[in-house]
Amino acid sequence: MKLKQTIQQIPRSKEEIRIEALRDKMTEDPERVQECYLLYTIESQKYFSGFNSHPDVGFVIVFKEGKGIVVTDRRYETQIKQEVDEELFDIYIVQSGGSYMSTLVENFPFDKRSVCLHIEEHHEDHFPAKTYLAIKEKWPNTKIDFPLRPVFDIRSVKELEEIELIKNAVQITEATLEVVLSLVKTKMTEKQIAAEITYRHIRLGANDSFDLIVLAGDHS
Repeated sequence: MKLKQTIQQIPRSKEEIRIEALRDKMTEDPERVQECYLLYTIESQKYFSGFNSHPDVGFVIVFKEGKGIVVTDRRYETQIKQEVDEELFDIYIVQSGGSYMSTLVENFPFDKRSVCLHIEEHHEDHFPAKTYLAIKEKWPNTKIDFPLRPVFDIRSVKELEEIELIKNAVQITEATLEVVLSLVKTKMTEKQIAAEITYRHIRLGANDSFDLIVLAGDHS
């Protein structure tokens, strides 16, 4: 009796699937292959690595092959090890007195060949000049580029999980406005109304995507 061997396919994580989509974008133009991609925004960091970061506390690099890099500081050391798959990313923790970009310069793995480091779209105006100079000094052949919108294009196609989150956000917004509009009275300030909205958002489990602004009157 012959035993039939079955190979069980291990399901890929959503981060693996997203990284693969970004790599496809990085290599789709054979004359402009992108070796790596630097992700600044907290939304993109979470999307590709799983790390639920906070503004200005690190970055993620995805390479066209091999493991990526996630950099943050010691405040998030426990969190990042719980959220990031170390089969997909090497984790670097910035020590006291260090900086995220100095950690990038010290650990950037391409020291012997020409590299094109691509920066996430919309951040060409925020990339520090001192970081650019430090990278060019250590790796003079490295080209820093700001490509068109591969991350935007990938994230524009929503997954089922994201669609459910959007629906939930709409429901929370509707429930919040229904209550808050009934509370609005003459002489209430915009800050007071904003506080009521924020309170109910938090109570219903929402995380505001941006600072809340309530405007009223002739100048709104």
